[in-house]
Amino acid sequence: MLTKFTTNFKNVTLVKCGAYHTIVIDNFTNVYTGGQNNHGQLGKNGPDQALSKVEGLQVIGKIVQVYATEGTTVLATGM
Repeated sequence: MLTKFTTNFKNVTLVKCGAYHTIVIDNFTNVYTGGQNNHGQLGKNGPDQALSKVEGLQVIGKIVQVYATEGTTVLATGM
């Protein structure tokens, strides 16, 4: 099922898709996730969610790579 949504993303630097979730990074620091959250892969509490910012995440350096599998999201940082 496709969901139509609009965003105000600026300076998108990375986009990655897991099996059932999506991760968007802007300015190398802000993380947005959406999709299924049955394993906590969105970094948020609760069930499946629309694409929104992950609040409370403290990133040291810039996010330079994103890895995603069916139930996992991993962010790699660098200077």
